[in-house]
Amino acid sequence: MINLVLNPGIDGRYSTEGEINGVPVKFLIDTGAVRCVVPLRLMNTMGLYPGKKVRTSTANGIGTAYHTNIETLTFGNFTLRNVDGKLSVGMNHQEFTVLGMSALKQFNFTQQEGMLVIWQPDQPTVG
Repeated sequence: MINLVLNPGIDGRYSTEGEINGVPVKFLIDTGAVRCVVPLRLMNTMGLYPGKKVRTSTANGIGTAYHTNIETLTFGNFTLRNVDGKLSVGMNHQEFTVLGMSALKQFNFTQQEGMLVIWQPDQPTVG
């Protein structure tokens, strides 16, 4: 089984390096976020396209975002395709993207001795 083990940062949050559509990013792991969220300013660099405009409600307040589809999302040894995401206007000053539940729902994860362990459950075999 392949897993990813992350130590918390000084601020107690977990983060990891990865890629969105081949572009390197720093992911902030956020199990409270429904979707993966990318700063709007990175849209063109990452080959993302804005969809429907929506209002968002986060720990940082009310904001504006656009639905988007992330064709390829990679972190650790994991690669996901066609991940539901949002482009956030309010995150334009951030240096990270949010790895939310639209990606994390495909994994199991637990905290052990202060570390976050993420692994992909075995895929069932057919036949």
